[in-house]
Amino acid sequence: CGSHDGVVHKQLCCNVQYGIVADAGRSGHNRCRVGESILGTRMSQNLSRGSDTLVEVFGNQADYNLHLRSNDVWLPWQSYRASFQATPSWQTVKLPFDRFVGYRIDKALDTRHLKRVGLVAIGSAFAADLCIARVEFYREN
Repeated sequence: CGSHDGVVHKQLCCNVQYGIVADAGRSGHNRCRVGESILGTRMSQNLSRGSDTLVEVFGNQADYNLHLRSNDVWLPWQSYRASFQATPSWQTVKLPFDRFVGYRIDKALDTRHLKRVGLVAIGSAFAADLCIARVEFYREN
């Protein structure tokens, strides 16, 4: 597994996440923390419930997860997760906050205290290959 920052792919600068995801008891995964170079909004920004998440990605027709962590998440396997498919062309995927489901956590997602965003390949055995150009929080008008 690995990642490369600052790669230009099909005219967009991106972070590339790649590697083999093993499905050893559904615990195999490949993850990439989203750094401020591609995160369009600082995590310290106070987000209201009306905000949503947007990712700009290029992939290999596989399913990936966007994981959010907040102050309510204490254990390493806990997160709020939403899935999307990354097609082999640049696409903008909108993920409303109400699509994020808590994984092994009983509390509802509190967007006022987000502290980390990650893109994760998980759940089945496959070769992960994902270019990430942008992750932003936005609000529909």
